[in-house]
Amino acid sequence: MDTTVHDFETVQLLNFEKMQLRAPTITRVTFYEGEPPLEYIKDRLTEICDKNPWLRGRLASRAGKLLLRYPNGVRDIAGCMRVVQISGLRFDMGFAELTKILKDVVIRRGSLCLNKEEDLFRLVVVNIADGRFAVVLSMSHAYADGYTSYEIHKMFSRQEPVRALLVERVHSFRRDLDSVIRGGYDILPWLLSPGVALNVVGSMLRGRTPTQNVFVVDERKIEQHKQEYRAKNGAKFISANDVITSAFFARTACDVIFVVVNFRDRIPHITKNHAGNYEALVGYQREDFASPELIRRSLVDNRRPLSGRLPGFFRATRAKLGIITNLASTYEDAELPGCRLLFHRPVIDSSALVPFEDAVYIFKSSKGQLCLSTCCKETSFLADVEILKDRIV
Repeated sequence: MDTTVHDFETVQLLNFEKMQLRAPTITRVTFYEGEPPLEYIKDRLTEICDKNPWLRGRLASRAGKLLLRYPNGVRDIAGCMRVVQISGLRFDMGFAELTKILKDVVIRRGSLCLNKEEDLFRLVVVNIADGRFAVVLSMSHAYADGYTSYEIHKMFSRQEPVRALLVERVHSFRRDLDSVIRGGYDILPWLLSPGVALNVVGSMLRGRTPTQNVFVVDERKIEQHKQEYRAKNGAKFISANDVITSAFFARTACDVIFVVVNFRDRIPHITKNHAGNYEALVGYQREDFASPELIRRSLVDNRRPLSGRLPGFFRATRAKLGIITNLASTYEDAELPGCRLLFHRPVIDSSALVPFEDAVYIFKSSKGQLCLSTCCKETSFLADVEILKDRIV
């Protein structure tokens, strides 16, 4: 970087973000029809990095603390933008093949970037064929969660204003979780317990390879569920997320599932302008996800609505676990001049989902189409999940 030592800022990251050092990189790929508008993308990237110079930062450790060191101003964005040719890239590729074909263009996970001159953020324009290209956006999970990555993603749209996100961390976040979750934040201690540790080891030893798919969601079914609920309960509200979570996991054999919740604006002093990792897990047992209205009720207290304590040691060693993440509401099409958006999808590394029997990621392939990415060790039940429509992958 073309800066002097006095041009740098240092931010201490959250203690929780140390755990994210080993998390896979957050990667999104968006396919377009048209010729890539390279000058527009470069100008937009320059503006985004100028207002968010922390994107060009480096990870460092000092006295047990995880630090982000970044330049005050951007002098050169060449390090975080590439243009490559990958003629075999397709929107309907399997996850393993997609991960492999993009391996050399996305950034590395945080633990491999620590105390090194390694980029934590990168945009790659992939030329596929005449009139077709893709944009790959990758960010380190050590300093950004899914919400943050989508806030940056949508700034590339010509209709979206570029704005500065707040990089200074709110270090009371862990204590704040205890105050906003009824009964306290008990998920992380449980996940770090000996019983769950043995569960993870057993899952690794069994070595069952999960199957990853992408489905289009049948939104008519979603609306039908909503109408039926309103007919029974007056004007009460349930969301697509509530319907999907219950409809999917009620068909699985999961004993405990985790819902990834974005706590911005749920904690008053952590807003939608805060960059970082402000998502946390809310745990549910089987009786808690039996219906959409139970999922909706749980979001009031950020806590499972019916069940009590999570399984003890012996049950935890053999409990089947699931997880669901929903970032569909955060997504906006990144519209590029002279181009037509064809398909947007996340790139998910299944190695990060080892302890989970079933993992679901709700996303939008475009503003008008809701999709599910599933990673399941047993797939026969998928035929009975009524909200699933067309299979893309």
